Amino acid sequence: MILNSEMTSKNDCKNCLHSKEDHHLVLGRSGGGDFLPGTSMPSGKLQSIIACTKCSCKDYDPKEDSEST
Repeated sequence: MILNSEMTSKNDCKNCLHSKEDHHLVLGRSGGGDFLPGTSMPSGKLQSIIACTKCSCKDYDPKEDSEST
């Protein structure tokens, strides 16, 4: 008998062995750490990644469900 955690699904990540639930959105800014004039907001572009909480994966990419084709 195969347990649910051992089966691969479309919610598992292609870049690591963990599920979608193990990945979380992380917001950050690129740039040198300067602040915008008159604010406490850092300069630079706002960036977001979906990082895994169980490993160093920084890009969640769902697997294709091979059974649905």
